[in-house]
Amino acid sequence: MTPESKYSNEGRNAPTWFFLFFDGIIPVGVAELFDDKKLRCLYIGNFGIVKKFQNKGVGSEFVDWIEKYCMSQNYRVIELTATPNSIGFYEKNGFESTDKCEGSFKKIINL
Repeated sequence: MTPESKYSNEGRNAPTWFFLFFDGIIPVGVAELFDDKKLRCLYIGNFGIVKKFQNKGVGSEFVDWIEKYCMSQNYRVIELTATPNSIGFYEKNGFESTDKCEGSFKKIINL
């Protein structure tokens, strides 16, 4: 699996990147990431895996890649708001619930 990125800043006050995750030439996932460099925090705005690739480890592999990307860019935290159906996925991948708002999760990155 390999990622590709596209930079955009439409509709956000922070730099935003869109990463596509590929299996060969087939796109299997997408993530929208935006940051707060002052807080050294990267936010996952949207994250999705094509249905036929779900429950096969692809999403976890993509999250691992995002974590490595964060480390390479000196981010210390990944934050997101999970849907009720995705809470178990994020917990399985090391995210912890916060009391920021309902469905809010974060993961501390060890540099």
